[in-house]
Amino acid sequence: KDLDELFNIVKSHVANFVTYLTGDTLRRPWCAGEVTTAFKASSAKVVAVTTPSFLEPKEDELNNLDKYIDQDGGCSLAQYSIH
Repeated sequence: KDLDELFNIVKSHVANFVTYLTGDTLRRPWCAGEVTTAFKASSAKVVAVTTPSFLEPKEDELNNLDKYIDQDGGCSLAQYSIH
């Protein structure tokens, strides 16, 4: 439920979204979900600040998000249509 609310806020109430990309940011389901939601929201301007530890996900990692994104917290982004 918390992620529903978080993603709805990003989608409906955020005009400028700044993401701080570290080596782990996109591996956290709530962070990956926020970034994806911001990109999908046509009204949000997205700015990424990258750190030296950030590595852009490879194509095979993007094709297998269940292994790329940390699932230890029991959160699956598929229920939010993020695959």
